[in-house]
Amino acid sequence: YEKISHSVDENANLFDKSINQKFNIATSNDNNELTTNLFSEIDNFIIELSKEIGYNDSDDIKTKCLKIQDTVAMLEKFMNKPQFIMNYYMNLSKRLLSGKTNCFVEKNVLRFVSYKIDPELYQKMRFQINDIIDSNRIEKMAKQVIIKDTGKYDLTTFKKDNCTFKVIREYAWNITNNEDYKPSVELIP
Repeated sequence: YEKISHSVDENANLFDKSINQKFNIATSNDNNELTTNLFSEIDNFIIELSKEIGYNDSDDIKTKCLKIQDTVAMLEKFMNKPQFIMNYYMNLSKRLLSGKTNCFVEKNVLRFVSYKIDPELYQKMRFQINDIIDSNRIEKMAKQVIIKDTGKYDLTTFKKDNCTFKVIREYAWNITNNEDYKPSVELIP
């Protein structure tokens, strides 16, 4: 389009030269809004697909995830690559910690992100997904624990659903917590 519009000056009525500026995404003010909308589209797709299939590993996840592949590829192509993978990392962290996403969907969508951009950050994202898978497994096991009544505590006030477990590696997550948590003697084991 640009080559034709510059070479055909006599047909100025056919080519609006101001449109050429719209194609330059890098200098466009709409770039930030466009990336925000595309990342939002990825978030919404993953959350909606997670609602649809639940928290299981379904066989058709791979085929359903192909619908978002073009959006991920588009973001990766026109954004600064390190900035793209950092934004993807931060959005992934938010989705995983919110509990609204299926880790197997996340794993399949992550396949569309090139690990060559930043192998270390890519590995952190894989660790994050695996941490949440392990956390969900541990939480499920904790809810199945049978508590022996020793008479020391009132078990009617004990509610297993009030506790959730997020076992995460400090290396993989960008969570800063300045508080040192010291569990009680009963919880340490």
